[in-house]
Amino acid sequence: DTRRDDKRLIERLAWMVENARTPALLTSGSGQTLGAARDGLRKDAGTFIISATATSPALNSAFVTDRNVWRVAPDDTQQTRVLLKLVQRDFPDAGGVKVGVAWEETPYGEGLGQPLALALRGAGYTVQESSWRPGSSGTLPSAVTLVANFAPHATVLITFPPDVRNFVAQTHGEPGATTWLPTHRWYLSDAAKDPEVALGDAGVLLEGAWGTAPSQGKGSSAAFGPFSAAFQLRFPQRGDPLRYSFTSHSYDAAWVTMLAAAWASRDDGDITGPRMESAVAALQRPEVGVPLTPNHWTELSNNLSGGFGTNIEGTSSPLEFSLDGGSPSSLYELWRVRDGGIVSETDVSP
Repeated sequence: DTRRDDKRLIERLAWMVENARTPALLTSGSGQTLGAARDGLRKDAGTFIISATATSPALNSAFVTDRNVWRVAPDDTQQTRVLLKLVQRDFPDAGGVKVGVAWEETPYGEGLGQPLALALRGAGYTVQESSWRPGSSGTLPSAVTLVANFAPHATVLITFPPDVRNFVAQTHGEPGATTWLPTHRWYLSDAAKDPEVALGDAGVLLEGAWGTAPSQGKGSSAAFGPFSAAFQLRFPQRGDPLRYSFTSHSYDAAWVTMLAAAWASRDDGDITGPRMESAVAALQRPEVGVPLTPNHWTELSNNLSGGFGTNIEGTSSPLEFSLDGGSPSSLYELWRVRDGGIVSETDVSP
């Protein structure tokens, strides 16, 4: 429970590494994953890190210098291309089209927002950048005003549902907004894909907005089907896991961690972070992938603990990891805010 706070992260990280001597950590989000990757205690211990939700391109360099930093979701160089294509689809003639790009000041927001603004300018759009510190009530209004004074034809928001809702609501309260908002379009990133973003007044204001996110359920259907059924049985109030982003990625991250521990145990060795480091490479064999389902656990763990590599097929994707960046490639889905909920429309290639 780090609450996205760097200080709390380091405190809990120190306890996990020094006291619990845990060999592996599952981290949430780009900022927290980067913080854990750069922490001296963690690096000295060689603790294995894997994240289901970290997408910042900055983690590519962290992986190059420390091979123990893995991600199940693709990095945002791919999402940048998808968002650019989405804007180009709706506004094919870039001349005279103004696009706002607003992001939270975190490794995630900056890692996606800044390259996207650059790509949009390169494609001929006029761009206004805007950013704010998440959780800071004083900086968000200034970011909203900057975009509203620009009177854009479209705005891309790169943040989580609470700030999406606040940004949209405050924009509608800006002086003169009624002159350009009726034809304005909102675009959202993967962090916003949660039914919360479609609720209440903000959901009404966002009706029809498009969003992007790494596709789910594009790995083994034999794995995703049982996972989806089990998820809905365990969390009936949540419903279909496809309504959210990174749900199946989280399941896959847990599986990869367990399989890495099995690999580390080969030759009766201790399960340590450094021994887990080479595990993901051992999961990249050329043969047909084994679905990540409970009935395959014995087969997979026995192979790995015996020192034999294998290939796996996740619930989120085939999990073909780049051994240069520590993350897989992925299809992306285009989703929309519709009738108070989230609707997945189609999948596209980055």
